[in-house]
Amino acid sequence: MADLVPDHYELARSAHLEDKQLFFLQCAMEENCLAASAVVAQESGYGWHLETRRLMRFTARIVNQGDEAFRPFLPKENWVWHGCHM
Repeated sequence: MADLVPDHYELARSAHLEDKQLFFLQCAMEENCLAASAVVAQESGYGWHLETRRLMRFTARIVNQGDEAFRPFLPKENWVWHGCHM
């Protein structure tokens, strides 16, 4: 992965905070991308979808500066796609 170089100037320029209701973060919740407190809120019952989380959003511009192609460690046929990405 040393050939992959993130553009830290673009990251710093585009970084901002955004508040989102859990209703809009259900996919992230199903993939365990949110803190455990979001799952606790969901399990607490009524109104969980109205709670908010603060996200740090940014653009990820990454350049492959090496002479090798980036190859994931799993072959494509073994990738697991979550339903919300279809």
